[in-house]
Amino acid sequence: MPKERNRMSPGQLFKVYRQVERITQQCLSGKGNIQTLTFNNSSIIQKGMTFALGIEVLKYHNIIDKIINSSGLFKTKPSLKKDHGMLRIIVYEALLEKRAEMTRFKSCGQDMKKSIMNYPKYSKSKTHQHDNPEIDLIRYIRINTLKTTKQNVIRKFQELGYSYMSFADALESETFTPQNKFIVEDNHLPDLLALYPSSSHLHDMDMIKSYEIIAHDKSSCFPPFLIHRELAGKLGKSDCLIDACSAPGNKTSYLAALFSKNKIYAFERDTSRFETLSNRMMLSGAKNVECKLDDFLKTDPSDPKFKNVKAIMLDPSCSGSGIGHGSSIQKDRLLRLQQVQLKLLTHCFKFPNVQFISYSTCSVCEEENEKVTEMGLEASNGAFEVAHTFPEWPHRGLESSPIGEHCVRVDPQRDRTNGFFVVCFRRKN
Repeated sequence: MPKERNRMSPGQLFKVYRQVERITQQCLSGKGNIQTLTFNNSSIIQKGMTFALGIEVLKYHNIIDKIINSSGLFKTKPSLKKDHGMLRIIVYEALLEKRAEMTRFKSCGQDMKKSIMNYPKYSKSKTHQHDNPEIDLIRYIRINTLKTTKQNVIRKFQELGYSYMSFADALESETFTPQNKFIVEDNHLPDLLALYPSSSHLHDMDMIKSYEIIAHDKSSCFPPFLIHRELAGKLGKSDCLIDACSAPGNKTSYLAALFSKNKIYAFERDTSRFETLSNRMMLSGAKNVECKLDDFLKTDPSDPKFKNVKAIMLDPSCSGSGIGHGSSIQKDRLLRLQQVQLKLLTHCFKFPNVQFISYSTCSVCEEENEKVTEMGLEASNGAFEVAHTFPEWPHRGLESSPIGEHCVRVDPQRDRTNGFFVVCFRRKN
């Protein structure tokens, strides 16, 4: 993103910041999730940059707010309260991204710039304490095996000054510290590497530009990984898969890499998001993906072209509460989301030869997770069961749910990756 910023005029950059300010405020007040608010709005410029910056601000908003409140800024300059959202962005840029140059913030007002200049000393003692779960999320990159190999990626990182460690070695090593430049293999997913320090700039790396590696949060990789674990070696060449709600396409490209010999139908109903999806599939080398500008709910499961669909990955729109998109989500909005999620899930059951379905959200709300699972299972009329997948993952669904032990939950404070929920359905017999 640094080069992308340098090519923008101050006015364009300020507009992006205002977009991020508005979108993150809406997310935090429970009025939508960042994907929908960014990609479904035709007036948004620089959507990729807006989305990426918004994700980071939401991820760290708790610690950023603590820094702002501890500074006493609102007491000395009460007028800045109206720019709280913009301050979050500037604090993130100045502290977590470690950018000392502040000239690009002139358009935000000289008072704001002068106040923020005092924060770096504070940040050194506060933002890199590794016992602080609000800030210490691990940055992950996924190796895109459609374009390269793990060995090549490790070699290129080493050429950039990174040391490579296996997960076991990192646990035992006395020399490993997250502040130094390391790449560490993940202990669950073979195509995933953890990158240290987490503030490392990825956007200028040639491997990112060539799509040899893809910034991909660990928990978001679970659905493709679990489908592959279930069906690896069991599909014929004519068998295919569906990604029901595809854009922006990270999970889709991972599914394409894991099932490189099988066709994948990727559905997206929004034109702008469809363009993003199609572009990412082309750049990532996912030639086995057929992108479809269509509403998955309007597909005919009995259509002959879907007769060989054996697996469906469903990751519908959700509250985004797992990545800080709203500490207080309105109950009626949750129920509206739940209705759509359940409708999508039950539509998956209608495909006559589907054997395995993953359902996932980046939400921590029971209404969108265990409750949708329970209602979906009942609606399947005994044709499907909840599969007990990923048994080595220690953190399961809510104990209050009868299917909780079969579900996978991810908590950002505990697991140091974005909050997530995934459950899998297997056809009986």
